[in-house]
Amino acid sequence: MSRNLSFNTRKSLCNQLGEAAGNEVADLLQQLVRRVELLERTKVDVTPIVPALGDRQSMPAKSQTSGNV
Repeated sequence: MSRNLSFNTRKSLCNQLGEAAGNEVADLLQQLVRRVELLERTKVDVTPIVPALGDRQSMPAKSQTSGNV
């Protein structure tokens, strides 16, 4: 779902910032919208296989005693 800036929004930017700057900001916004849409489409959930370093420190240590008593 691509969202474009409306004519009125682009016109307001040009009126407030000047023609060149308004068009530059509008074009930048359009590029950002396309980039976010691309990132949303290609997003992959990552499942950690091993605990993070902080998680390992909070885990209880294994017993160092031998099983022979």
